[in-house]
Parts: sequence; structure tokens; C-alpha cells
Amino acid sequence: MALITITTDLGTTDYYLAALKGSLYSSTPDANIVDVSVSLRQYDIKQAAYTIKNVWKYFPKGTIHLIVMNPDYKKEQLLIAEMEGHFFVCFDNGILPLAFGADIKNIKVFNPSLLTNHNLIFTQVYSEAVSLLASKKSLEEFTHPALTYLTYNFMQPSLSDGQVRGNVVSIDSFGNAISNISRRHFDDCINGRRFTISFSSYEIRRIIKHYGEEDMDGELMCLFNSNNFLEIGIKRGRANTLLGLRVDDTILISTNG
Repeated sequence: MALITITTDLGTTDYYLAALKGSLYSSTPDANIVDVSVSLRQYDIKQAAYTIKNVWKYFPKGTIHLIVMNPDYKKEQLLIAEMEGHFFVCFDNGILPLAFGADIKNIKVFNPSLLTNHNLIFTQVYSEAVSLLASKKSLEEFTHPALTYLTYNFMQPSLSDGQVRGNVVSIDSFGNAISNISRRHFDDCINGRRFTISFSSYEIRRIIKHYGEEDMDGELMCLFNSNNFLEIGIKRGRANTLLGLRVDDTILISTNG
């Protein structure tokens, strides 16, 4: 049985997502399809990359991860990468390098014959790709090495002794602002000293372990989330709305004195 995840901006209002799933079931009847997120911001490859980067590891080896975002109609190059027994399939739109950086190696291209017949949302292309992967054939039988492909990189924090300058990289459905500052960045640069976290026109001087530590609704909080990245939230509130936080906003952590 093929386990397939879908990460996409197709949404649920139109028939597009259902058409994609129907095509997948037609080509691979025993498939088990899991929606990771099907209503991402349209054309937002950074949100797609952030999502797949943080979710794939929770699935078993052999999972096929479809990232259906902003197909490149000009190049029509469908990529596949294998990492730790997982397969990632998406068009050449920069998502794979954006999500995994140097960790993703040996990116391959499905043979062009796969793309000869397609419709607007490429349902046949994805279903044929999944069918080939589910057949357990060797990748060399239907792919070849990718000689060139689009490459993007997430902004990385600026690090120095006593200071970390990072950015908001995602706003989740609860309005929490998630940064690119990891627990390791924080520990290495702050090293147990007192600190201030500054963003917009706000400051906070402590990091809690989980949201349950705060009792009062509306309380401003910072914590490291399940993926060990600094997150800014408000107890039973939306930090992005109430604090004016947006993707790419600066977050500064500096020691006191």
C-alpha cells in the first residue's frame, strides 16, 4: 500500500484537489492519501517548504510526499528526491532546496515522456509518477539526474556572542509567529545569560516551556515549539493580528548588559 501525503495550495472550494486524489486512486487503488495542508497561501513556496520540512519526519519510510505548488509550465520539469527512505515529488519551483538545503542530494528528473499528456493541474502527471514509485521500480528506470534546477534559500539568523537576529518565517493557523531562530542558536549565543527578545515595538524577557504555563488570556509568550524554533504567541489570541507580526519581520535576542 502506497502512503501519499499532499501539501498544496489547491484548496477545497474548487474541484482541483478532488480531481488530483481521484486520479491518484485510479492509478494506485490501494493508496492511502493524507492531507498535510491543502489550503496553503497560493503560490507561497516558502510556506510550502516550511510545512514539508517540518512534517515529513513523522511519516514512515517509503512515504511519497507530493508538493503541488505553482507548477513551472515553461520548463515542465518534474523533480524527485529521495531522503532517508522518503520520496519528495514536485515541479522545479525551488521548494526542495528551500526546504532541505544541503541535506537534499541527488535530485532527479522524471523522464520527459511522463509530461506529454497533462491538464491544467497535472493530475495525470502526479498519478503516473506515484504509480511508478509505488511499483518499486528502480528510480533509474524512469528518471535521470537533474543537471539544473531552481535553488532558493531561507534567510538564516545572524549570530554573534550575546546576540541573535532572526526573522519570522511562518504564521500558523492560530496566528503564532514562528521564527528561524533555533534552540541551538539561542543556547550558543546567549549561553545562560539574561536576555531580551525584541520584535515590532514589543519586548519579552523569558521563554516558557509550553502554552499551559500562562494562566491569563491575552498574555504575550515566547517558547521553542516542537521543532525547536522560537515561536511568539498570545494566550488564546492571535499574535500576528494583535502584535502586527508578519513573515520576514525581524526578531532580535540580545543579552542584558
